[in-house]
Amino acid sequence: NAAAVDRRIRVRDEVIDRSHVQALQRCADAYISLHRSEGFGLGLAECMRIGKPVIATAWSGNMDFMSDDNSCLVDYRLVPVGEGEYRIMLGNAGPSRMSNALRATCGG
Repeated sequence: NAAAVDRRIRVRDEVIDRSHVQALQRCADAYISLHRSEGFGLGLAECMRIGKPVIATAWSGNMDFMSDDNSCLVDYRLVPVGEGEYRIMLGNAGPSRMSNALRATCGG
């Protein structure tokens, strides 16, 4: 796990209060959302509002306000949901697509 190797990486898996979320957004270098489906993308919108670079899957609700002009959009492929589940398609942004987006955004 990357967090064990690089102490700059922190994994948070607990619920945190709103003021702490906002503090994290302010101190973050970028906001990354590699989602399969997104209703709106509130975290993305909030970070864009405060001028943070955002990297996200180019699929779903966030595309109402994100574009190549204001975001780093990660390509995806549609993946059908399994038998007996909702009949929807999910946008899957794989690791190689993420790596390319990070390099393009962070200049690496």
